[in-house]
Formats: sequence, structure tokens, C-alpha cells
Amino acid sequence: MYAGESPSLKLFQVEEREHLENTDPLIGQRIDNYRIIAPIAAGAAGIVYRAQHHYLHERVVAIKLLHLFLSTPDEHEQFLREAQMLEKLKHPHILPLLDFGFFKTQPYLITPYAVGGSLRQRLKQQHLPAWQWCLKLLTQVSEALHYVHQQQIIHRDLKPENILLSESSEALLADFGIASMLSTKSIKFTQISGTPTYMAPEQFRGKISIQSDQYALACIAYELLTGRPPFESDNFISMGFLHTSEQPVPPSQLNPEVPSSVEQALLKALAKDRNDRFEDVLLFLEALQTDAFVETTVKNNHTDPPKATSHATAQSEQQATDTSTVRHEEFLTQAIVSTESLQEWLNQATLWLTEDDYSAALEAYEHALQQDPTNAEALDGKAQTLYLLGRFPEALESCQLHAYYHPNSALAHYSLGILLFRQGRYQEAQQALERSIQLDSQDEDTYLWQGQTLHALKRYEEAVWAFKQSIQLDPTNAAALLGLGFSLLQLDRLEEALAIFNDALKIESSHSDALLTKAQILQRLQRGAEALAIYDQLLEIEPDHEGALLGKANLLANQQDYAQALELYNQVLEKNDQQWEALRGKGCILYMLQRPEESVTYLSQGLTVNRSDHGALTVKGLALHQLQRYQEASDAFQSALALNPHDEKAQQGLNKAKAALKAQQQQTKRRQNRITELRRKGQEQELLGRSREALKFYEQALKQDPQNVLLLIDQGNALYSLKRYREALECYDKALTLEPEAHRAYYEKAIVCEELGRSDEALTAYEHAIRYNPKDTLYLVRQGLLLNKLQRFQEALPIFVRALQIKPDFSYALQGKAEAQLSLKRYREALSTYDQILRHDGQNVAAHNGRGDALFFLQRYVEALHSHERAAHLDARNMAAWYGMGINLYQLERYTEALAAYNQALSLYPYNAVVLTSKGRTFAAMGRYQEAIALYDQALTFEPDNQHLLHLKQEANQQNQP
Repeated sequence: MYAGESPSLKLFQVEEREHLENTDPLIGQRIDNYRIIAPIAAGAAGIVYRAQHHYLHERVVAIKLLHLFLSTPDEHEQFLREAQMLEKLKHPHILPLLDFGFFKTQPYLITPYAVGGSLRQRLKQQHLPAWQWCLKLLTQVSEALHYVHQQQIIHRDLKPENILLSESSEALLADFGIASMLSTKSIKFTQISGTPTYMAPEQFRGKISIQSDQYALACIAYELLTGRPPFESDNFISMGFLHTSEQPVPPSQLNPEVPSSVEQALLKALAKDRNDRFEDVLLFLEALQTDAFVETTVKNNHTDPPKATSHATAQSEQQATDTSTVRHEEFLTQAIVSTESLQEWLNQATLWLTEDDYSAALEAYEHALQQDPTNAEALDGKAQTLYLLGRFPEALESCQLHAYYHPNSALAHYSLGILLFRQGRYQEAQQALERSIQLDSQDEDTYLWQGQTLHALKRYEEAVWAFKQSIQLDPTNAAALLGLGFSLLQLDRLEEALAIFNDALKIESSHSDALLTKAQILQRLQRGAEALAIYDQLLEIEPDHEGALLGKANLLANQQDYAQALELYNQVLEKNDQQWEALRGKGCILYMLQRPEESVTYLSQGLTVNRSDHGALTVKGLALHQLQRYQEASDAFQSALALNPHDEKAQQGLNKAKAALKAQQQQTKRRQNRITELRRKGQEQELLGRSREALKFYEQALKQDPQNVLLLIDQGNALYSLKRYREALECYDKALTLEPEAHRAYYEKAIVCEELGRSDEALTAYEHAIRYNPKDTLYLVRQGLLLNKLQRFQEALPIFVRALQIKPDFSYALQGKAEAQLSLKRYREALSTYDQILRHDGQNVAAHNGRGDALFFLQRYVEALHSHERAAHLDARNMAAWYGMGINLYQLERYTEALAAYNQALSLYPYNAVVLTSKGRTFAAMGRYQEAIALYDQALTFEPDNQHLLHLKQEANQQNQP
């Protein structure tokens, strides 16, 4: 320790293990009942994660893990008090605190997850939101701020990132920065002053009041109206100068639509002197909402001595928990007026620093540096204070200035080295610490930090030397002993490391990391009983200590005490079901207990967390081999060998797996050849119409491979041919259970459902077939034809059109399309479609008939007659062709020929009521009413309720009267 340096100013304390060992990522880990899913945002105060409740999966929250490591009971109590205070904040526009606690000594806060994101995200999407929306949001934030101000709380860091939006775009004020309220000497403290873009001038001088929040809200309002904040700069110091010295551009110059009253309100809230702002945030809000605002000159008194604090302001600040502000103002006012000496500024800074009033201390150091910019004590104190405020780049800059102005100062290079180390710049840190040692070779802490830096650079031999130098200067330095022990471990010098950890434990007998590492070393030295005793000792101190539970479980597993080891692994997994070492250990034990299926499950889960665990890959390969999953086993062994080429078990396992896989593949090939032959024979029998024989072959093949989807479909088709429809459906359903996207199974199922009259199921099955194979025109046409059959022509038509887009000349699709058009009375379109069919297939009887029907409805009877005659010529047994000829001849009053055509139709289908009726009408037209009546009576035997037929008979009877 350097001469004259007080304990409170000794900034850089050793973090014993934090920078020597890597930590696992938090994604997938559990905090309380929540599993961390993904990061949302990161800032100086901490990292915010999205998390899901372990049991109530619909519950999603945000967890903020603070950058604080609370090492004393007082710090824990302070955090708990502050968190309890925040939990009591109940307001519709404040994001509520749901829970809080400690995760491995690190404090966390749990709040609801704001699905609407932040105001910052909204501003990125919408440059200038509507003023009414802005006013609503500012109203909600103002009401929330007024509420917290009444609770004696100042937000301190109001910015768009901390205004969240609910699903209905309601504002939710968030992130009151519990770290900024804690009083602690821990150097892991993060930023408490605020965000420079939205900081009030007094905040740059370390003062705070409710008007500071008002100023920040005005900055946000300014940005909402103009699309930019009042001041912009990449440099903290420049930003401070702008806020404290420069006037913002009037908003109306950037956005002419800003009303003058709103502009005046903004400029008043942005006044440099907080006494010139509104008395409270609600008055500011009121001014934004009224046109009656009276213009007030915005003052800029930054060059004048600070005014004495008014009674109202002092009272509000006292209520806001900033009890020392008035005292600081009085001192600063007196100091400025009387031009205080450099030493007095330094003394006052030291006093405030020891009182943890970092902002006031920083201002005092700045005043000292105004008098002497090269003063070593001021530069070093400023660096330390900036570090405590979480302003690391500025702290580094001050350290660099210190070293530049005082190149022979060991302290300057020491501080610079630590700051560089903190930023992960290890090579530069090592050079700075080396220079500090050259200037002062008797400071134990410099060697300590040099050891940590060399360890981080993986220069373990040199690290050992540095730690030993630190211990030689201070044999009671436990941190140096631990550092030495870890470096010796990296060099595999286990006996020496064990001795060092024993020395460390003489100084701190209950140090958990030292105890754990000692037990692990003893375990590696095959001294299991001693290791077990230490694990038990550690678990007595901390029953849920994860490292001790895992170490003990591993030790017991090696001693084949599987039951107790399994219990310990489960205890770890109850707290953290993503702990890969516990998953690996449990998987290994399950393998040893001949439970390979479960073993693979746990090992696979662990490998999703740690893919580089070659030991888990090896055991997984062995378990897969037991399950005869040789290809997967081979893959696991190969992955293990890629990570560790010298893993003999993995190599042996790979050789066995490859041999077993080869034998399995040969056996599979023989079985597959047999199945292929049986299926071929079945298909041959099916083509010959011998469905029973085909079914036998399919059943034999399925005995060889019961889960063969194609065989199940073939079996279903054979059963369909035998009219065993329900059994056929069972085959198709089984195929679909095995392969839910088997489109052919859906298609065949649809055909069977049609046969059973289950039209809705058939249509659904066709829909699935089309979904999984949308380019199969046969599926589309069959669906369309079924819709035609159900007279749902409007639905059928676009399906045929879709099929024809894929295959333009598909005759079945054209035929279905024409039928739908004809039924929808779109006769000309139907005629065009029939002509298209006949251009490609002039022998198509159905097309000739359909063309004749379209022409008949267009009253083009001669052409229609020719079409039906052509159909009858092509197929003399086509009843529809003869009937079509008859109705056209009737319209042409060629009754005798019409009767001849109807007789031909009836000879083919004697009981067709439509033909009988048409023939009767022809007799009536010829005046042969008695014969007409006889035909109507015959037709009525088939359709007794046909009203049109009854009317025709009545007319014939009337005409038949004498």
C-alpha cells in the first residue's frame, strides 16, 4: 500500500476468483422459479433478461441482474431495504417490482415484461409521433414522477429507454436504479449520475433534486417534438458543457408546428438554474396543456456563484433522501466566493469520498484541477471517483493523464494498469504494472495485480513468480495465496497448489472457493476420504453450494455409490435444471445402472448447454450402442474424438459402433430386399385384379417392417378393392400416425370416405393431401369433382382452375371445370371449356354431351343436336347422348325423331323419370294425351312428389277432355 493512502481511497480491491475463472452464460439458467430465455438490454447498472416461469409457462417477466457484488451484511441489508421500498411503489404508470433477491450473491429485480418495448424503440419506428399521443404519454410519466417525488424518491436516470410501453401503449416508468441508492464502498458500483443526454446541469456537479427529473422529462418532450434531444455530443465532458452553458435551439425552429406556449414551457423546464424551473412536474405538465402560459425569460447563471437554496427546494431535496446536498452547496458557494486553496479542495474531496459522496468529491477534484491541472493527488482521486461512478472511459483518461504528467509515479502506473485490466486490455495492463514495479518494487498489491494479469494472459509461470513476490511482502494476503494456487493448478502442480490453499485457509478458514478447490485437488490426488470431509464441511456452511454438491456427487459416483450420487445430482438439478455437470453425472450413472434410454436423454440435455464435453459424448455413444442405434453412437464417438483425439474409450467405441453398424446395414439391406420383393409381387397381383393374393404379400412384408408407410398404403388399397373399407381406413390412419405428412395416405383415405358417403371427412382428407403436395393435380381434381357431386359448384370451380394452372390440358380438370360452369349457368364459358377439351380429344363423349347441353341452354338447338349425335355415334350406349338428341329434336318440333331418341335412351335405362317425362311431353305436343298421361303416371311411380310432373299430368287430362 502506498504511503499516505487511506483505506477508503484504496480503490482497486482484489476480486479473488472473478477474473481467474470463466463463468457459464446465464441463458437457460434459473433464477428463482424463472428460466432465463434471452437478453433484452444491457446498461451500466446491469443486464435485463426476458425470463419464463418454470411452471406457469404463460408468465413472462423481465429480470434485471445488477452489476453489484454485495460482500457485507450491511450491503445486503441496504439492498433489501431499497428493494422493499421500490416494491411499495404502486401506481398505474410505474412498472411494478414483482420480486427481488440474490443470484449467487448478485442482486436481481423481477418486473413484468413490457410487451410494447420502450419509448426509444417507438421513436426509432416513428420519428415524430402525433402531439396528442406525446401529451398523453408525458401526462402519464408526469403523474408517475409526481407520485415518486411524494414518496421522497428521485428517479435520477429518466430517458426514453426507461419509459416502457404496455400492450395498449400505456406508459410504464421503469428502472429507478436501485444501485444508485446503495451506500457501499464496493468498487463494482455502477453509474449513478444518469445518462448525459438527459442530465440536468446540476447533475454534472453532483447535485440532485426533483427538478432534475423535470429537466430530463423536458429533454424527452423536446425530442418527441423535434426528433432530436436538446444537446448532442459523443463526449461526456462536452455534453456537460452544453447542458450547463449553452441554450437549446428553440423547438419551433426545428418543428414549426410546435405551439409557442409549449415551446415556452419546454424552455422554462430546461432552465440552467433549477430554481428557474417549475416548482413541480405537474405544473410543467399543466403548462404543456394550456395556451395561457406566460413567457418567462430563461436564465443562464452558470458563471455566477450558486444561489442559496430556497426553503422549498431544500425541503424537497431533503425529502428526496439527498440530505448532504445543502451542506455541499454551502461549502461550494463559500469556496467559489473566497477562491478556496488547492489543498482545501483536496481535503474536502477526500472527506466526501470517505463519506461515499462520489459526485460531490468529483466536483471538488475538478475545482482542484482547475487550479493545478497536473496535480497528482487530484488526478488520481478523480480517476478513483470516476471509477466508483461507473464512468470507466473517463477514469482511464484521468489515469493516463496522471501517468503522462508524472511518469515516475508508481501509483499512476498502478492505477492505470488496474483500469486497463478491468477493460480486458491485459497486455497494456501488464506493461503499466511492470512500470509501477520498476518504480516501486515493495508494493504487495502491484505484484498481486501483476499476477492476475499474467494469469489472464495464460503466462502461468510468470504469474506464480508475481504472486510469490506479493506473498513475500505480505504473507497474510489471502488473495495472493489464492491467485498463486490457481496458477499452480493451471501448471498441474497439484501438491504445491494444495499446500498454498492450506495456507490461505489458515487465514480465512471458511473461504468457500478455497475449500472447494482444495477438495477438488485432493480428489485428483486420489485422496477421496479427505476430499469428502471437506465437501461435507462446505455443505454444512452452505447446504446448497453447487460446487460442493457436484464435487461430492462425482466422488461418490467414482466410488460406485450410485444411489447417493444420483440424489446429489438431483438436488443440483432441482435448483438449476440446466447445470450441465449434473446432467452429465446423472447420465453417466444411469448408463452404469443399465438405463441407456434415460442416460441418453440427460446426456443430450447437458450437451445442449456444453457442446464441448467430450466425456459426455463418449458415454452417450456407449448408451446409444446399447440401444443398437449404431449410427448415432458412431456420430457421438466421432464428436468426442474431434474434441479429444486421445480418448481411448471413444476410439474403441467408434470401432465397435462402425462394425456393428456395418453388420446392421447388411442385415437391413437383406431385409429391405425381401420387403421390396414381397411388395413387387403384391403390386403385380393387384394389377391382375387379384386383390386377395396381393393382400397376403403386403401382410408378409409388413411383418418384416411394421412401420413401412408405403406398405400400409398398399395394404389399404388392396382392402379397398375387396370393399373392406373400414379396414382400409385403419391402414391409412396408421400410416398417417407414422408419417403425418404422407399425402398419398390422405388421398387414398379420401376416396374410401367418399365410398362410405362421408363427404366432409373426404374433403378434409383431400385438403390435407393438397397441403402436403400442392402440385398434384389429381388431388385437386378429385376434391373438385366431389364438390361438384355435392353441388357446391362455386367452391369447386377455383379448384379446377388451380389444377389447370399446374397442368393446362388436364382433361379431367377441364371436364370438372366445364361441369361447374354449366351448373352455375355460365354457358358460354362452359362451351369454351368443352371446345378446349375436344381440340385435344375429339373422341371425348362426355365433352360432346356437355357441349350439346351448353348449346341447348344457349338455344342453339341445331348445333346442340349435332354434338349429341356425335356423342351417340361414338358411344351408342350412352343414354345422355340419346336424351340430349331427344330434347333438341323436341325444341325443333321434330317430334317423331324425338320419340325415337327417347326410346333409345329408355332402352338403356327404362326407369329414368326425366326421360319418361320428356317423352310424355312430346306425345302431348303431338295431341296424343292418353299416351302422355300413361308416361307421366309411369314417371310418378319413381318421383311421386314431383310437382312439375303432376302439373303436366293435370294439363294433359284437361286437354284430353271431350
